[in-house]
Amino acid sequence: MKNIRNIPVQSKLIGIIFLVAFLGIAPVFAFIIYSDINMFRTDLESNTIMNAKLIGEYCVTPLVFEDKSSGKDVLKRLKTIPYIADGYLYDNRGVLFSVYNRSERTTIPSMPFKEGLQFTDDYLHVIDPIVYEGSEYGTIYLLVSTSLLNSKINKYLLTMLSLMAMLIFLIYFLARGFQKILSGPILKLVDVTKKISESGEYSIRIEKTGTDEIGILCDSFNEMLSRIQRREEERNRAEQELRRSEQKFRSLIETTSDWVWEVDKNGIYTYSSPKVEDLLGYKPDEVIGKRPTDFMSQDESDRISGLFRDIVASETPFSRMETFNFHKDEKQVVIETSGVPILDENGELLGYRGIDRDITERKKEEEKRRKLEATLQRSEKMEAIGSLAGRAAHDLNNVLSGIVGYPDLLLMQLPEESPLRRPILAMQKSGEKAAAIVQDLLTMTRRGVVTTEIVGINDIISSYLQSPEHEKLLSYNPETGIKTALETDLLNISGSFHHISKCVMNLVSNAAEAMPKGGSISISTENRYIDRPVSGYESVDEGDYVILTISDTGTGIHPDDLDKIFEPFYSKKVMGKSGTGLGMVVVWGTVKDHNGYIDVNSNVGKGTRFTLYFPATREEKTKNEKSLDIEDYMGKGESILIVDDASGQRKIASTMLTRLGYTVSTVSSGEEALEYLKKHSADLIVLDMIMEPGMDGLDTYRKIIKLHPEQKAIIASGFSETERVKEAQSLGAGQYVKKPYTLQNIGVAAGKELRGQGTKQGSGNKTGVRGQGATSNNHPVTSSFFVLL
Repeated sequence: MKNIRNIPVQSKLIGIIFLVAFLGIAPVFAFIIYSDINMFRTDLESNTIMNAKLIGEYCVTPLVFEDKSSGKDVLKRLKTIPYIADGYLYDNRGVLFSVYNRSERTTIPSMPFKEGLQFTDDYLHVIDPIVYEGSEYGTIYLLVSTSLLNSKINKYLLTMLSLMAMLIFLIYFLARGFQKILSGPILKLVDVTKKISESGEYSIRIEKTGTDEIGILCDSFNEMLSRIQRREEERNRAEQELRRSEQKFRSLIETTSDWVWEVDKNGIYTYSSPKVEDLLGYKPDEVIGKRPTDFMSQDESDRISGLFRDIVASETPFSRMETFNFHKDEKQVVIETSGVPILDENGELLGYRGIDRDITERKKEEEKRRKLEATLQRSEKMEAIGSLAGRAAHDLNNVLSGIVGYPDLLLMQLPEESPLRRPILAMQKSGEKAAAIVQDLLTMTRRGVVTTEIVGINDIISSYLQSPEHEKLLSYNPETGIKTALETDLLNISGSFHHISKCVMNLVSNAAEAMPKGGSISISTENRYIDRPVSGYESVDEGDYVILTISDTGTGIHPDDLDKIFEPFYSKKVMGKSGTGLGMVVVWGTVKDHNGYIDVNSNVGKGTRFTLYFPATREEKTKNEKSLDIEDYMGKGESILIVDDASGQRKIASTMLTRLGYTVSTVSSGEEALEYLKKHSADLIVLDMIMEPGMDGLDTYRKIIKLHPEQKAIIASGFSETERVKEAQSLGAGQYVKKPYTLQNIGVAAGKELRGQGTKQGSGNKTGVRGQGATSNNHPVTSSFFVLL
């Protein structure tokens, strides 16, 4: 539009006349061309339909008598019609009967539709059923070349466009004549005006040329010159006053610590104080003529543009609006901006004047505080839910003990060929799976790590990638690829081989499910020294770490869901198809049990990366222990007292220890145990740690050793070791047995304690036998040994 205003009046007049004439002629020509072309096409369609029906009538007899030779002769008549390329005759079953090929095509095209006609790029397709006296005998399919039609249309268009060009040329010369008549007086007025503007001599007057509109314009212009002369002196005085005010204003804004600015009502900077260089790194003249949104990302620009439109529409002040801007060196700056409207003497909005303040550091402190508060809330919530889940897990362990323990005893009494072995093994396997869910609940309560050993994460990853679980995952996700980048001299960590293996399994499984159409999963490890705290999903403290990273190219996690992924039972997956909703809780609990940290980065549609930080150790890996046969932990008739508040647990433990050759007695509480030991003695006590109501295992053991200071005992619980377990061990209790009971874990613990091999305070192994609830993939145990996941 600006370029049009700069065009001379003569050219504008020519253009207007020419445009009006063209707009009058062009639609007429377009309508005529459109109508004639449609007529050409309609004629072709009508002639083709007529020929199709005529050929169809001649084809009735060949079709009736199935005389393909006659049918072909009939189709040969099409060669007299130059625009028909091919013809195909089909019987009433849709089987090709006869063919005529002018185009010499080697393949027979299939009919593109059932009946009627249709244009394609090169042909008109005509399909017409052959009907005679109400009966359909077949179908005639004609391919009509449109080349003749297109040639005719092109010649017609060339003729019409030539005619139209001649008319436009004539109109142009007529327009030039009219513009001279109209623009002459205006040009004289322009010349005089130019002389006045160049000389600044307002005494010059324009000679009036007539009484028409131009004459009236001359009178008005002369009156304007007179007024300008009167106001010239007033303007000079106002300019002097304005310069004094501007000097005062400039001194004020240049001494303030904030950036002062002005924008017009379109949001374009018209003024900028020098402080903009401190905030954004630009000089004032680099800002003038730009918009605030020019220093923002696209999303932020869209947001602020919408807000500014609303502010301009309401003509109201605004304050403390936060915007995210880019400094000249590309770092992000958070600015707090306030502004008030600038109005002219008539109250019309001219723009806005305001100040900006850098609040980047303040926002960083607020974000750091927010993350700390969110971490605290998440920890408190996990603690509350974990406490409830822990109680449920403890009770479930008691229930599952029979399902897990009794099959061991039954299988020992059945011959190998017994048909009962298979259902008993299936029952035991189901119990193991249920106990795995219980262990996930225990992990959620931060009580899940049973054994602590020196392990290598590379070994854990390699073991998982060779496991049946991983092979099963790949069979369900054949389009998923696994890439590894494992550091060769990776440091070891102190932790549980099994629990970290389950972390890897859960993260890889989630990554595969996040890529329903396939993709790539990357697993990498590295040593890293953190020399200063790192902020991410969590804040990572300084120290040596082994870093495990698992990333995918899947659907990603929405930012609204990122803070919820570690909550118990939170899942976006289909219920019943993708686990229990505890997978990520197991990851969280395991990493926390290992005093580690988790960082999560995810982009919707691009993928997710989990980074696990485990404190590194320079100790050597724990050596493997050999699997044991039942003869290795049989008893020799020693007396054992079982103290447990759950009758099912007492019965299971009693049956197992009796089967192992011990003499067993049972009581249901700590109080009953004390009464029993006042009258009887026991070579060993199997003491449940959690008993309600009444004394727990620690309080019971404290009173027992007052009666019998050298009394041997082993501790049993559905949880992993707690501080109370360790305190009981410091008082003299030995092995710790993890429920559910199995022949091996209770037998080995009892044997070690009775034969002077038990764990006492300072022995360096508070967990007893390796495998009491967790095993390495490198150390399989007997089939009766239950691994609590």
